[in-house]
Amino acid sequence: MISPAGILRMVAEKEVQALPDNTDHLLHLAASLGFLDGVKYLLDQKFGMDVLRHDEDGFCPIHLASKNGHLQVTKVLLDHYPDAREFLSKQNQNILHVAAENGKDDIVEYILKTKWAEFLINEKDKDGYTPLHLATKNLGTRRL
Repeated sequence: MISPAGILRMVAEKEVQALPDNTDHLLHLAASLGFLDGVKYLLDQKFGMDVLRHDEDGFCPIHLASKNGHLQVTKVLLDHYPDAREFLSKQNQNILHVAAENGKDDIVEYILKTKWAEFLINEKDKDGYTPLHLATKNLGTRRL
């Protein structure tokens, strides 16, 4: 039986052979699904994926990991690309905005404990919201 990482490896290798610039969506998918081994594999293989590339919804892989609450994937992306903490979505949201808006408390808590959190806390998105605004705005829609 082939492992999920093995399947991803085969897909990634086929993608690279077919279209060398067509592998970036694999990193988006793996980050969104929380597929830690897949994210590690894709980052380690350096398939030319652009971690800065936005998907059709305006998110980079780090935003997708944060949005979906995948803490370990978020950490791995930050280990490989420390500047990813400052990447902005097309809504000008950093990873703290995205995690706060989507109620991903473990991601928010992790970020707030870092020494670089102060740079993200007061940033405003395209609509003028800070991460705190988004967290409180959406608190009523979340089940506690």
